[in-house]
Amino acid sequence: REMTYERFVGGQRRGVNFLSKAVICLVCAMWLATFFDWAFDMGWGWDRQILWLGPPVVLFTLLLRVCAMTIFKFVDDNY
Repeated sequence: REMTYERFVGGQRRGVNFLSKAVICLVCAMWLATFFDWAFDMGWGWDRQILWLGPPVVLFTLLLRVCAMTIFKFVDDNY
């Protein structure tokens, strides 16, 4: 079966969406675990750098997603 252009770009969009959501969920889970470890002295030993590093990672991931979707829209409009 031949792959159409729309199907290819749709797959790229789904891939970017999936990876963005996966990174954001992982960073948020790590941030919450570290916060609870720090706030309640649970002794889990999570690295506290994620508390200040997590939000910029999430914002950068969102920025990359917006850039990718902008590129996909540009390519769609010019195809």
